[in-house]
Formats: sequence, C-alpha cells, structure tokens
Amino acid sequence: MSNERWSVLAILLVLLLSGCGPEGYARIDPGGDYVYANPAWSPDSRQIAYTRCAIYDKEKGRKAPGCELFVLEVATRQTRQLTDNAVSDSQPTWSPDGLRLVYRREEALITHEMQLITDSLRLIHADGSNDTEIFPCPRSCNLPAWSPSDDQIAFQMVSASTSAATSEAPANLYLIRSDGRDLRPLTQGTQPVWRPRWSTDGKQIVFRRSADQPLRVIDVASGQETAFDLKETRGADEPIFTPDRSGVIFSAYGAAKGKRLYRLNLSDGSIGLLLNAADDYPPDMKEPDWSPDGRQIVFSSFYEKLYTADWEKTRSQ
Repeated sequence: MSNERWSVLAILLVLLLSGCGPEGYARIDPGGDYVYANPAWSPDSRQIAYTRCAIYDKEKGRKAPGCELFVLEVATRQTRQLTDNAVSDSQPTWSPDGLRLVYRREEALITHEMQLITDSLRLIHADGSNDTEIFPCPRSCNLPAWSPSDDQIAFQMVSASTSAATSEAPANLYLIRSDGRDLRPLTQGTQPVWRPRWSTDGKQIVFRRSADQPLRVIDVASGQETAFDLKETRGADEPIFTPDRSGVIFSAYGAAKGKRLYRLNLSDGSIGLLLNAADDYPPDMKEPDWSPDGRQIVFSSFYEKLYTADWEKTRSQ
C-alpha cells in the first residue's frame, strides 16, 4: 500500500477515535462505561439535559445501577450531575424559563417478597436542588414534556388494564400542572401512543400512535387529531416540530444503516431527509431535539451516544 493511502487511513482512524466525523457533526457525550440518551435543549439553547446509565455487563456480573440526570454546557462541554441515587431517573425536559426540569423516576418496591415497579413524575431545579415529586403515577407513565408557553406538562400513561409500558401497551396522553393539579386526559382510545412533544407556541402536540398513519398532531384546545401519510418511510417514531412549526422531524428507517432523520413539510405533505451525512455516520439517529435558536440538532445514536449537528453545515439540500 502506498504511503499516501496509509496517510489517508491514519487520518480517518484519528477522526473516528476522537469522536469526529463529517463536517458539522460532533459527538458530545463524555464517554466512559456509560450509555447516553434522552437529550433535551434548554430554552436558551446553551445547555442539554440528558440521561446517563451504566452499561450492563452480563459476563462480568455487573448490574446497571439506576440512571441519572445530567446537564451539559454546550460551549464548554462541562457537565453537572442533577440526581444521584439507586433508582432510575430519566427523560428530562425543561420548563419554559429554563430554571427547572420535569422527569420520570422508576423505582422497584419490595413488598411481601414481591417486586413492584412504580413510576412518578418529578421536578428538579437546574442546579440539582429541590427534587420534588409532583405525580405518583397510578400506572406506568413516560416521556413528560413541558409546554414552552405555559404551566402544562404532557405525558404518556398506560391504560388501567395494563401494567407495563411497552410500545404495544394501550395508552393515552395526559396533561398536568407542575404542582400536580388538574390532571386530564388529552387523547382517547385503546391504541398505544408515545412521545408527546409540543409546538413552540404551545398550541399543538405531535406524537406517535400505533395506527396506519402513526404520526399525529393534536390541537390541545379542541382535542382534534390530524394524521399524516409518511409514504415510504418505515418505523417512524420520536417526532418533534421544527422551531418555525412548518414541519415535523422524525426518525425512520431508510436506505442507510439504522435510522435517519426525516422532515415532513406540513404545508404540502412532502418528506425528505433532514441531514446530509454518510450512510454509516453518525449511525442510527434517534431522539432528535432542535435547539430553540434553530442552529443545532441533538440526537442519540442507538440510545447510547449523543451527537449534535450544525444545521447550516449538515442540512440536506
């Protein structure tokens, strides 16, 4: 092999080992013996909250302790830990003023030699103080999302006839105030629903429903749902609105390995790839969240690593 080819391979190896890749993409998680998921931008686009869990190693007999919440300062890459306990804390999203976060806690209770898994919704200040339960879920609940315009939190809760929160469990969306008052259902039916995310004006919520047209937008005031045809995409999930509310971003399988991010144009129904990247990097894009200033998109890869994409440098033409 020529010296020139060896030089090219060496450069590529350095890029991979350093977490770098095509221009405009950056791996931002701290690495180590952990997996990272649930990234969420702060309202000022300066911080990203996320979940960190230890890797489960069956061969070494190491069991993963409870997951914890962290916040990353994007400019400096400094992190601060918000929770530290033996339970599982995950799925953070920010309050409109950026001072607090709502999240889900899962813990196991041992009663009469039986293990019960319980969920609750909690609030915590952005510095890790004042960790408070606001809603002890009577059934499994997931994926809280704080409205960007008022004091409402949307979340998913499974039906009374179901104990486990799986992708196929009957569930509905609910709204609740940050003090735990005014719980009310937002959707109805027996189909599973998943991952509510608000529009930037707080008037609509996009979510996934297990149906022929899974991507749905609901008007919060009227409760009217609108379903969208996702054409040839497969496995559509984890939708979010674009910052200008003109489209919806979602993850789905395409020609590339793993999932990619797609954009649905709400005005004409057209669908296209959101980001321009090699087929195998960054791999398997999930859990997108667009910074409120419109400049960056954060996502997880295999629910294990966190990346950001600079919109102007990575946008699909």
